[in-house]
Amino acid sequence: MTAELAMVFLMSGNGLSLVVAFIFWQQHRDLAPLAKSREREKK
Repeated sequence: MTAELAMVFLMSGNGLSLVVAFIFWQQHRDLAPLAKSREREKK
């Protein structure tokens, strides 16, 4: 995502929801492999 596109979202008032969605996606993208590795450790 470019800074210009981010500014457009912020100006349109969708900035907060965009940031929340981005953080949510980042966290789950990082946690998905961890969850799989934890399942392997249990077995």
